[in-house]
Amino acid sequence: MFQLESDEKITDCSGPLAHNHGLTTCSECPQVAYLVLHLKSELQERQVGLCGAHFTEACIRYPEIRRIAGLRIAI
Repeated sequence: MFQLESDEKITDCSGPLAHNHGLTTCSECPQVAYLVLHLKSELQERQVGLCGAHFTEACIRYPEIRRIAGLRIAI
């Protein structure tokens, strides 16, 4: 199950199309990602792909994901 580290913040989100024109997969299962979260902490930056089911679980657990994804889609 996706978990944010204690000092991580969500900085952005993007679609599953990677920079090399491949599709990003979910970090929790082998499905194609629905959305890729861009996370930043003091020590590192990471990108986490989540399929639709895992994205829904993450939104329930962390409401800020839904807000950031909603703002990103509306822009």
